[in-house]
Amino acid sequence: MKIKYKLFPEGLFSEIFGEPVIVVAGWFKDKSPGEMLDLKASVESVLTTLPLRNAGAVRCRFGLIDASSLSTYEDIGHQFGVTAERGRQMVVKGLRLLRHPDRIRKLAKLTPYYDPAKEAQLLEKEEAARKSVTNAFATYGNLKNSDVEWSFRTRNVLDNHNIITIGDLCQKTDAEMMKYRNFGRKSLLEVREKLAGFGLRLGLVFI
Repeated sequence: MKIKYKLFPEGLFSEIFGEPVIVVAGWFKDKSPGEMLDLKASVESVLTTLPLRNAGAVRCRFGLIDASSLSTYEDIGHQFGVTAERGRQMVVKGLRLLRHPDRIRKLAKLTPYYDPAKEAQLLEKEEAARKSVTNAFATYGNLKNSDVEWSFRTRNVLDNHNIITIGDLCQKTDAEMMKYRNFGRKSLLEVREKLAGFGLRLGLVFI
């Protein structure tokens, strides 16, 4: 069944949180024009974290640019010089990115979903996890991969690409590792399991 989109904010929040438009409309029915402007500004601050084309497609689709109308996929495609189907894909990806935990938490603060007590608990858990990873990195980051038991294939990949320490390995992403020749899913699982044993993971970027 074809989705009947509505203008901002009902249409956008309905898509992100999976609630019927009529339910979402009730969230915002008592807001003043000034509060609605603040709401739009808050959503814009989240949209700016998306790739430009995806953010632009979402703005067009849900009336954040022209509050009086929605853009069809054909309109979006024409604006960005792509096909209507590609325009649809840009919107879909934009919505998927908005459902990322960090972004959806910011948007949830604008809805009845927001619970300050639960938010505080979640932030406390995240801070504890961050400290745990930081401490693990301080302990094992300088450990040389030559001193770790790896399979023959994984060790060759690490040696061939100058990944000397566990710290070097942690700062690689899954995608980067998978680009290396002779490094497949089995090797990736081995690396994940080995790092987890140290309390670490791939993709650390805060170091």
